[in-house]
Amino acid sequence: DDDDVNTIADIIATKYATGSGPGGAGGILLSQDGNGTGFGASWAEFTVDGFSDIYLHGSEHAVPLPVELLSFTANAINNKYIAVEWQTATEINNDGFELLRSINGISFEKIAWIKGNGNTSNKQSYSYNDKDVKAGTYYYKLKQIDFDGKFEEFEIKSASIHANGINNNLVLRPNPTSNIITLDINSLANQKTIINVFDHSGKKV
Repeated sequence: DDDDVNTIADIIATKYATGSGPGGAGGILLSQDGNGTGFGASWAEFTVDGFSDIYLHGSEHAVPLPVELLSFTANAINNKYIAVEWQTATEINNDGFELLRSINGISFEKIAWIKGNGNTSNKQSYSYNDKDVKAGTYYYKLKQIDFDGKFEEFEIKSASIHANGINNNLVLRPNPTSNIITLDINSLANQKTIINVFDHSGKKV
């Protein structure tokens, strides 16, 4: 909706195909051979010299994104491992994904390589179970790599493993405060919680 297609004449195309040579690792731009209207519809004509994936667009999007990501999630499963899952709507020239992990959200290391599906317009699902975890919070970053080495990175996701199944990381906000305070408790199950409040002298109030 932000491309520069105002009329049928503005449409161009990119041809992608698997394999080596033209249309393999990269894409070939195709200009129109002609266009027109008829039978209540508009049409544009392109010359294609073989089977391939064709993506129609305007000049502002002459190189479509290699992967259209539908979702990317990280969730602790039974407090034993972290399941990282993602889905793509389309893939162009996609060699695969590097999954990177961090314990501080800043420094990441590669923990897995997941092969992509090259060129596809069908929804694809991927997953990785990270079982090399102990109590703590883990941050995950997905890096998509093309056959030609180009790459893009996606939003960071996080998940936590709790010691003995209990999350001791409580959050008070705002802090300090002189009026209302909110206590955030992230628990694995519904349970009763006892909260004791003390003043500066140590007296329970």
